[in-house]
Order: sequence, then structure tokens, then C-alpha cells
Amino acid sequence: MLPAPLTHMHLHPFARAVLLDAFAAAEANGYHPHAEPGDDYVRVSAGVDHDTAVYVHPREFSIALDAQLAAVVCRERPAAFRLEAKSATTGYVHVAYFDNEAVRWFVTELVSTALDRSRAAGPHARHGRGPSKPEAPVELCPTHNLELANGTCWGCDD
Repeated sequence: MLPAPLTHMHLHPFARAVLLDAFAAAEANGYHPHAEPGDDYVRVSAGVDHDTAVYVHPREFSIALDAQLAAVVCRERPAAFRLEAKSATTGYVHVAYFDNEAVRWFVTELVSTALDRSRAAGPHARHGRGPSKPEAPVELCPTHNLELANGTCWGCDD
């Protein structure tokens, strides 16, 4: 069972299947997605030693996936990409490894979803900060609908 906010997201079928598997495994090992926030989170990691990681609280699924992880995954095409869940009571629960094509779809979809949510929430909603300088217009990749970094899309091949 996915946490409520996640059920309303338009996720790629692969990303949805991955997350369903992750939460099912977590629940089987003692994690309850509607429990009060604690030390529970989903960890998405990549890189040679899985040292590039992001942590997402499953209850709100407020995606903290940043451009750095997406860039590492899409640029380096790591052979191993891991999604695991951690329960405050049972510790780490290893969920799955994915191949490069799966990584690309998964990260592209999560980044796209995060950007959509961020834009929908407005510029002042992130991190609870107050008003800041107006943001420059965002240029998007026409293929993946991802924000371009120096004219390069994270999801496109070089």
C-alpha cells in the first residue's frame, strides 16, 4: 500500500511498481506508512559504493531527490542502483537493485514529479523559507520535461 500522497501522483508504471515493492517490503518488516514520523525513510542510492544517496520520508513522500543524484545516475550509468527502506524499529530493509535503463526511467520520473510538485507549491513553499528573489524562467527538455542544467537534460544521452 502506498502512502496517500503517492497514490495521486502520475508516476511512470515502472516507478510505481518499484515503490509498491519497496513499501510492501518495508511493511512486511515492521514499517507502517501511516505511522508517526520517526527515523523511517526510503533511501535511494547510486554510485560505485552507493555513497550518493537521498532520503525521502515515506509518509509525506516529499521528494528530496536533488539534481546531483540525478546527474550522477544519468551521467555515470551506475551498474547498481539500490532502493531500500529503513524502519525505526527494525533497521535497514534491502529492497531491490535495478539495471541502468530502470534507473533512468525511475530517476527521470521522480525528478519530473519533484519539479512539478515544487512548481505547484510555489517558490516560497520549499523548505519553509520566506520570500526570496524572483526565480529565473525555467527551460525544460522537450523530451523528458526536465529542467535543463547548463543546457543539458539529465535524462538525455550525451
